[in-house]
Amino acid sequence: MMTYRDKLNMIEIGVAVALAIAIATLVTTMALGQGVTTNVYDARGNKIGSSTQIGNTTNFYDDRGRKVQSSTTTGNTTKYYDDRGRTIGTSSTQPRR
Repeated sequence: MMTYRDKLNMIEIGVAVALAIAIATLVTTMALGQGVTTNVYDARGNKIGSSTQIGNTTNFYDDRGRKVQSSTTTGNTTKYYDDRGRTIGTSSTQPRR
């Protein structure tokens, strides 16, 4: 027969496991998060889209939330892609001397 202390230990173990799962879920969610989102406005102040940056990749969305372009930056070079992932341009900056 289980004593009161045994039951209490079982509850403590259950709480510890649940807490560990919650922390693991939170860390995973944060790692896979949406990144930093910036709204884009026209000259009149109307929102015309947004951009989201995750690591070295920036995705651009129109005002309906459709992905219209993306870019990746490596070192001093940025490559631009259309909505199908095809390269549409490249820009590069020279390092400061």
